Amino acid sequence: MAKNMSKKYAIDMWKKYLELLKLTDENRITNNPCVEFTENVKVGIYDSLDEEEYDSLLSNVEQEGALYGNKRRSSACTIFLRGYRCLSLTDRELERIAEILADASLRVDYRKEKLQ
Repeated sequence: MAKNMSKKYAIDMWKKYLELLKLTDENRITNNPCVEFTENVKVGIYDSLDEEEYDSLLSNVEQEGALYGNKRRSSACTIFLRGYRCLSLTDRELERIAEILADASLRVDYRKEKLQ
């Protein structure tokens, strides 16, 4: 049975793409995590996991990998937008995200930033 992504994995995933978008070009190409997972399985990296731990990790990786649209690689921006568009955010959640971005916006002068 397919499981939803774990909260910890989801936090780490969103943080990874937010950091990539902040620190690199939005067209930065990233590898589908399913590819690395498969390679790790072949060399036995997950052999010490019990069945439940393995299934949970596999489900998480498959969830993230789905954002790549069955491709081995994609841009960080594309992955972020695909994931964001899948979310059903409430008005309050959107408000909270906007508040966080607004607070951060108060600390920057966009006119002085080197925008690419």
